[in-house]
Amino acid sequence: MIISNEMTVSMNPESEQNFEVPARSGVGDVDVSKGPYNREVFERVLPFRVKFVDSQNWRTNTVDELPFALQWLDSPDWARERLEVDQYDVMDETYNLLLSEWDTPEAIASLRLSRIGSVEESLSWSMFNGAGDWMKAQAQRHDDGRTMEYLNEIAKDGKLWDLTRFATPVDRAVEPDRLVGGMLELFAVGYGMMRNEIPEEVKEQRDDIRWIFNGTKLLVMALEHTGIQFDVIAKGKINRDDQGKSYFCVVKPEEGLRYLRTHADEFEFSNKHVTNGLLKANAL
Repeated sequence: MIISNEMTVSMNPESEQNFEVPARSGVGDVDVSKGPYNREVFERVLPFRVKFVDSQNWRTNTVDELPFALQWLDSPDWARERLEVDQYDVMDETYNLLLSEWDTPEAIASLRLSRIGSVEESLSWSMFNGAGDWMKAQAQRHDDGRTMEYLNEIAKDGKLWDLTRFATPVDRAVEPDRLVGGMLELFAVGYGMMRNEIPEEVKEQRDDIRWIFNGTKLLVMALEHTGIQFDVIAKGKINRDDQGKSYFCVVKPEEGLRYLRTHADEFEFSNKHVTNGLLKANAL
């Protein structure tokens, strides 16, 4: 599916989701693809993401490590040496989201959300393999182990999502307010689609939805100023050459939404952009 400033086009014949999109609301166009059905958005995200990964000195996969990926994606030449395709991209329950400048392909931010069966099955968790067991141990000890236990319990009901591939431009300047506002809109579109899965009559189940992600210090600081509710359950350098620490976080989207609503005066900026994102997902 593609969410734009003018229309919604279903690109996935198996999806029955439709969104009424307010004209010219928010920071820019939001494009969304679900599963391996629409590669257009995915292929726009790839080169944008690679530049961001390079800027962080993060390691990426190679074709030899993920040969199956090329069977699914007719990768352009640039992707053959720096492959950003993995098993989550061919899952039905994966969303790729891309925010672009109005009426242009210039990307502002991107992210991916994948429904996972356990924390241990997530890409975010697998990133700790390069840091030894100590990063995993931090997360496993958080709240005396209750955090991990809870996350794996809700995963059985399909309520645990892995947020990956968050990226922002490294080769051009975007005003900080637009960048943060765009991030909030992407988060809200993603959560809006999940929220729509749970009927109003059992809306209390929305409180169980959780996102996990590894983020940079800059991202964590930005989130702290937006009022988004999250917990850091582990932190440290994943690889020796990393520019800085990574923060393994758990987001509580529904609790965060309530918090913003009850602190509207304090977080007027966040409320505006979250509302735009939810409207784009037809979730209000």
